[in-house]
Amino acid sequence: MKTLWIVGHPGFTESEAASEISAALKGMAEVELHVLPDAGWDMSTEREKWSAADRIVLHFPLHWYAVPAMLKAYLDELLAYGWAFGPDSPFALQAKPLALSITTGAPMSTYAPGERNEHTLETYMLPLARTARFMKMDFRGVVGTGSVPFDVPAGRWAAHVNEVFSLFA
Repeated sequence: MKTLWIVGHPGFTESEAASEISAALKGMAEVELHVLPDAGWDMSTEREKWSAADRIVLHFPLHWYAVPAMLKAYLDELLAYGWAFGPDSPFALQAKPLALSITTGAPMSTYAPGERNEHTLETYMLPLARTARFMKMDFRGVVGTGSVPFDVPAGRWAAHVNEVFSLFA
């Protein structure tokens, strides 16, 4: 199965997490790692990539409890009426599995009711889950790694990637 792993990280070249996850993906058969530029996307090419994939992963750092602005702008442009949804749409992404791979600066334990961030990552990602379902995609869930880059245990990045792929099992 071909997996399109999209990295929507505005500081990708400086990101330890993005480079570690990229390294963990290197050499994996049927995985296309696609690092988004900050702007200037060719939407025809992007839609071809999404259409050709069997499953899609969006990887990004959590920015103020949401996706980074550049990834939001990309998705707003990509997921167009008439292609991804709408009465005469082919629903081009229908039944395509989508998973989210997220990094945060705070420990994962703080993403829970009663903790500092008050809610789970899944709760913060409801807009993306609803967007996927609106387009008839198969939303599979969220995998997060926290304390980035301060206190990430050895082996966590390979485990993170494996957890993401387990969402497709």
